[in-house]
Formats: sequence, C-alpha cells, structure tokens
Amino acid sequence: MDQGWAVVLGAVVALTGSSLIPWARESFRDRAERKRQREVRLREAVVDVLAANAAQGSALTFDNDADLHVAFEARARAVARLLIEADSAERRGLSAALNAAAPGRSDTGERIRALQLVLTAWAGGDMSAESLESEYRKELQALKDARKHR
Repeated sequence: MDQGWAVVLGAVVALTGSSLIPWARESFRDRAERKRQREVRLREAVVDVLAANAAQGSALTFDNDADLHVAFEARARAVARLLIEADSAERRGLSAALNAAAPGRSDTGERIRALQLVLTAWAGGDMSAESLESEYRKELQALKDARKHR
C-alpha cells in the first residue's frame, strides 16, 4: 500500500470513529426512546379506555342520561386514542374486542371485568390482538356463569 492510500484509509477510519459510530449510537438510542414513549402512551390509552368503559357502564346501570352522554363521548375518544397508538396490524382485533365489550344494561359488571382482564393481558404482551375478541367472549361467559352459581 502506498502512502496515498494509507492517508485515505486513515481518514476513513477517523471519520467512522468520530462521526458515523456516534451517529449510529444516537440513532439507536432515539429509536429506543421513541419505542418506550409509545409503550407509555399505549398503556395510558388502555387505562383511559377501561376508565371510560366503567363510567359508561355506571351511567347505564343508574340510568343517568347526562352521565351516559359524557361517558359515551369519553369512551369513543379513549377507544380512538388506543387504536391510533396501537400497531396497524393489531387494530382490527383490538377494535372488534372493544366494540364487543361496550357496556350493556344487563351484564355491565361482567363486561367491564372481562375487558379489564383481556385488555391488560394484551397490553402486557400476554395475548395477541387477534385473539382479544374471542378471549373477551370466553372471559365474559365465565364471569356470567360464576354469577349464576353464587
């Protein structure tokens, strides 16, 4: 290797060490931070959905139209926020489960508890979004059966 190529090679090594490696490290760090922040927002959105779901169920149970309107709007916003934060591949299963879990007048308590169980399992990575609706329906039925046997 002649002296000219040695200088070029030295410059490439110096550039890599002083510019590219720190840039790559910062890029990986930024990506990890964005992922962490998204996970925090996703968990907050899950909590908001569960709270709004319970508020809607309470308003239905106590037949309070004013509270029901506010709770319905809050639930719609919370569900929208959760769907926006979720990965696009998970939205269909998540949406189906959330729609199935809307509180009703007759089985509000069981619907709220079943959604709490499956949604927190999904948020914790213990359940896939694809299985959310079927797992919700199984959990709901188990809670209804348990109520009958009390």
